[in-house]
Amino acid sequence: MATVGFLARFDLELCEQIRFALEAMSGVKLTIMDDPQSVSIWVDADTVDQAYATVRNEIESLEGLHDLRPIYASFGQFGIAS
Repeated sequence: MATVGFLARFDLELCEQIRFALEAMSGVKLTIMDDPQSVSIWVDADTVDQAYATVRNEIESLEGLHDLRPIYASFGQFGIAS
């Protein structure tokens, strides 16, 4: 199992739409931040490659995304967390 976490910032006008889109993605969980333009995104997948594919193919393509910064990674198959 692999889990990666990101801090994301979006256009204020699109935040609600983006949150709905993220919540609909398989393996994606959100933590709402105090800043309405920010959200932490947690991606769970069987492998690191699958988690990365979700980020590259689904999350990074969302309209209104300003910034996506990694904040956490845990690669259970290797017993590594950072």
